Amino acid sequence: MTTVQDLQNAAKMFAARTDGFAAGKADICNDLANKLQRFGSFASEKQAEFAAKLVAWSVPQKSTLTGVKANYVAQLVAELDLTINLEICKVTKFRNGSVAVVHPEFGGGIFGFIKDGMFEPRANCTQEIIDRLTEAQNGGLKYLAELGKITGRCCICSLKLKDEGSIRRGMGPVCAKRVGYLEQ
Repeated sequence: MTTVQDLQNAAKMFAARTDGFAAGKADICNDLANKLQRFGSFASEKQAEFAAKLVAWSVPQKSTLTGVKANYVAQLVAELDLTINLEICKVTKFRNGSVAVVHPEFGGGIFGFIKDGMFEPRANCTQEIIDRLTEAQNGGLKYLAELGKITGRCCICSLKLKDEGSIRRGMGPVCAKRVGYLEQ
């Protein structure tokens, strides 16, 4: 059975997270904990089931995949305060300064974090994402530009590439200047 303490701990875990899934869940946990403490039980069996799910969801997920070196990518994102579009995922910096690999659509979830130059995948991360991150790490700006050429979108800001120079470069002129990419 879920206790007041379980819900309070879950609230702390959700409050520390920055992903879209966690948004608002700390408040829900605290509300349920207050009601459980006040009334001694949940209002219904469904509410008790939901409380148990919230507690389970609050626990950080571990992945069976091995992390990879991603210091170059993390440094580029953190120092220039930008997001790198890898098509199947994006590497971005959160307000708290952490660098994450996220779903390409807003609110789609977090695949893992880059800490101390190493990518630490979550359970929802795939080998394809790890491979793409490794390619970006090893290939640098040249790889990112090639990806931009293939997708037709700037590898930095994700905007559609329109003019001939941007299409040839794989990134727009503003982003190219920002990252110091000179065509080879």
